[in-house]
Amino acid sequence: MTAWTDCRGGENAIVATASPTDAPRKPTLVTNAAPTGLDAIDFGVGTTYTSYFKFPWWGDGSKRFKAGFIVMRQRDAGSTYVPFFGSKNMTFMREGSTGGLHGRFISENYTYPALGSALWTLDGVPCDPTVYNDRLKQTADFMVIAFSAREKVLVDAVAWGRNSADYCGGMQVGEFLLYDRELTDQERRDTEAHLMDKWLGAAHPRASAPVPSYNFAEDVDAVIASDADVTVADVAGGTGDIIKQGTGTVTLASVPAAAAFKSVSVEEGEMVVLIKANFMHEALFHFDAMDTDSLVYDQGDGGTGALAKWLDVRRNGTEATTVTNDAKGYVKCAPSITQIETRGGVTRPMLNFGDVMGGTAAAMFMNGNFLNVREAHAIHKDIGLNSMYFSHSSLNPACNGLPQQYYDFYRTTASQSFFGDSAAAALKNGYMATNGAPVAAYNDPVPAAATLFSMSATADVHVNSIQYDRTVPGGAYVGEQLAFSRALTAEERGYLQRYLIWKWFGEGSEPVWTNACLTSLAVAKGAALTFDGSGNIIANELQGAGTVTADELMGVTALTVTDTCGIAVDGKVTFGGSVSVKMPAVDTTSSSCEGEYLLVTATAFGNLDLSTWSFDQTLHPGIDSVKFEQRGDAVYLILVKSGGTVIGIR
Repeated sequence: MTAWTDCRGGENAIVATASPTDAPRKPTLVTNAAPTGLDAIDFGVGTTYTSYFKFPWWGDGSKRFKAGFIVMRQRDAGSTYVPFFGSKNMTFMREGSTGGLHGRFISENYTYPALGSALWTLDGVPCDPTVYNDRLKQTADFMVIAFSAREKVLVDAVAWGRNSADYCGGMQVGEFLLYDRELTDQERRDTEAHLMDKWLGAAHPRASAPVPSYNFAEDVDAVIASDADVTVADVAGGTGDIIKQGTGTVTLASVPAAAAFKSVSVEEGEMVVLIKANFMHEALFHFDAMDTDSLVYDQGDGGTGALAKWLDVRRNGTEATTVTNDAKGYVKCAPSITQIETRGGVTRPMLNFGDVMGGTAAAMFMNGNFLNVREAHAIHKDIGLNSMYFSHSSLNPACNGLPQQYYDFYRTTASQSFFGDSAAAALKNGYMATNGAPVAAYNDPVPAAATLFSMSATADVHVNSIQYDRTVPGGAYVGEQLAFSRALTAEERGYLQRYLIWKWFGEGSEPVWTNACLTSLAVAKGAALTFDGSGNIIANELQGAGTVTADELMGVTALTVTDTCGIAVDGKVTFGGSVSVKMPAVDTTSSSCEGEYLLVTATAFGNLDLSTWSFDQTLHPGIDSVKFEQRGDAVYLILVKSGGTVIGIR
């Protein structure tokens, strides 16, 4: 090949050049090179005396560019450091590196500022140009590489490194595009998507430009305006009112702290809030005696035999197995279900592990050796001598022969204390509570009744057994145990304690886990707000005419509908005791306002008592009655004239 002309025609033909110190070598055409069957131009292997293409302005710097795209495959990733965009002034320099692996876009040592701060993408995914990327260390696959700079940079060659014959070739190129103006994010994504589909047969990942965080002054609304798709790691400060503007999709990678998250308004485009599921799903292990199906029995002759296993409530493979042949011979039987009066008149099933080292002593080994416990909670009642709330034994097969044995949760037999002196310092110096009330000192006395014990350690502690104190089994009734590899937040811990106290002791009302408590959600027509993940959102007011996606919106007491298309909720809406309705999209002072209007649709409704709903908007004197009516997954407002006929509006 001697030249490559612009597919649109014109003067932008580029000319093949060979090394001046070697016999001329020209690029060659490789048929069916790409996965989609397209041909590509091969510039040779290695860096010495291979070929490249010069643009007409090569060497004079008369043309510079703000954005570029190349579809290419490396020929030798081990030794090639030819830049992806050629420039005689070394703007796009890639230098050698340890081991001959040159897996980054530009040099760390010779970086041109405009390129170091530019947006670089690889197959549509934003990348740091000076950080090593494994995708750049392979020669099997074609790649779509793009840059978008804030100022113009020189590009005057393809497969050329710098003013030396030793830095050219080393790649196959399918397509090459340059722009002398700044591209919008949408233009960049559309171009990447086109090239990826054409050359790789792959879909664009809708990659978003990463934004570490937004920090706002206390008296400023958190306005996030973007026509691009961006991911925001965190939002801090501000009034607590988050306003989304622009046509792009803004993704909040986490739910902001309560002080910075009081209302959301999506004026256009989409906002996605990534919420995690109820944190209890993160537990390292979770055993619950009320979950009767989690108790697995050996089948004896003609009936149910001894308890063999206790399964994790999530049925995720974690389980505890009854110890049947401990080394010391202290285990005498299997644990059994016993109804225990946890509070006056409140009876719950708990596993009875018998007396410590007595004739009824029992224990269980977990099939996991959990060495990273930071927080743990247990429903526990002592039998006789003090027994540890959580235990660890090197005899557990899950230790895989490791000799380590821990008794972090050590308690003395002399007094009913929370911990003994030999307990782990990480526990004694950490958070301790009984029934949700913090314990001041580790040797404080604890209740004799069934109790919720909570602890959060300052360092990792160790658990792999239930009621197996090194080699000493038994000594407690156990209702529920769960542990986490991190300290819970104050909100998470408070919810969990209230939930377990309600569940086991019948005290208080069942708490509901919510991911956010908001005064209002406002979504304009054509816009969307998505709470991505499983969790509940409390929202006092629902406004707009757009789409909201959430597992459940709870506590809605006001509806303000701004278009006759209504508000669409992909999820459940649970209303408060009464609901105030406004529909500014309809001039209700007009004599022609009679009709029926869609207010809200949802996959399900909760606490839908339309008799408690009110329409708080001035009405024309001719309107005789206001009604609300549910029809399947929709609720309508119906305005009726005196002696008139309802006109349906669709």
